[in-house]
Amino acid sequence: MVAYFHNLGMPVPPATMQSLWDSLRGSGTITAGFGNEPGGRGQQVLRRYQAGDTIFAYANGFGVVGYGIAEGPQSYRLVANARRGSNHRHEARVSWQATAGDIHDALPPFAVRQITHHLPRQTSEKVSLRPERLREETERRWPNQPITRAHVLAAFQQVAKEGYRAERRSTRWDVLHPNSGDRYPPKVILSRAAQLAGVRNNRGGGWPTNDVLAALGFMIVPKEGEELEVEQDLAQMDLAGLRDRAEREARQEPPRTSSRGQSIARSPWISAYAKRTANGRCDLCGNDAPFRTAAGPFLECHHILRLADGGPDCIENVVALCPNCHRRMHLAPRKSDISALRQPVTLATNHRFGSKE
Repeated sequence: MVAYFHNLGMPVPPATMQSLWDSLRGSGTITAGFGNEPGGRGQQVLRRYQAGDTIFAYANGFGVVGYGIAEGPQSYRLVANARRGSNHRHEARVSWQATAGDIHDALPPFAVRQITHHLPRQTSEKVSLRPERLREETERRWPNQPITRAHVLAAFQQVAKEGYRAERRSTRWDVLHPNSGDRYPPKVILSRAAQLAGVRNNRGGGWPTNDVLAALGFMIVPKEGEELEVEQDLAQMDLAGLRDRAEREARQEPPRTSSRGQSIARSPWISAYAKRTANGRCDLCGNDAPFRTAAGPFLECHHILRLADGGPDCIENVVALCPNCHRRMHLAPRKSDISALRQPVTLATNHRFGSKE
């Protein structure tokens, strides 16, 4: 395997670099620009990283801010919108292993030079001298959360090979394998990932588990059976009828179910109404859903005021977001985004951004 420096971009103000780094850490990605042309140099840079290569993130003016393991060329994509603090639209996935939460805590350039006798001057450069020593220093400097994306990916592989007990099947939620799209019980995957990381998983099922997996970039979706029941009735229901059913399902304090932890029940009818009124577009950025499934445009439901914070499960508090915006609202919410999502939806437009032709 090869080790690389990956420069996050040109020198920018600290607040801008911090915003970009927060986004990259939260999404498990690295980016490149070079004009953002399909097949251009940005794509070539990111696709050279093979699965298992070590990537040292370097912030100009600050130093090394973390390291991760590349997921390989197959994880590359050209996105429609650049991340905050950057104009880069070429992205590839990285499983961050040790990272600085604050860029001011970076391993400074003089320390990097002492270890490697080298500082990066281009977007991507090989670390030819003592990458192991550089990795050890980052791990010592920033002990990261024990369970990483790499542990979860390995857990998927083991569970697919070995299976799991029938009584451990999930009742309401599944986590999707990022490549195959196969469904697995979140608690099974996170428990196996914890074993691989050598730590104890004290989380029960439901959203304490789901939030950990979502923060690592994995998609949590409702069980197919529950959605199928709703979709069958939806085929015979107009929007006004769906709103009526969703309003009858509204609960100021949704019921909680307990195992070793607690999860909060969410009405599939309220979720269905939010997705119907979104009309195939994200309620936050206004872009089209990233892809379609048999059930229609793929959007994820989000509670503006989180259920865990006492928010109600009702149509006024539920919106439909694209996966990117959904992760952002959990990892880096902004007051302006929350205010925008609280704008009322009318049956005349069926959407905060107006009806879609």
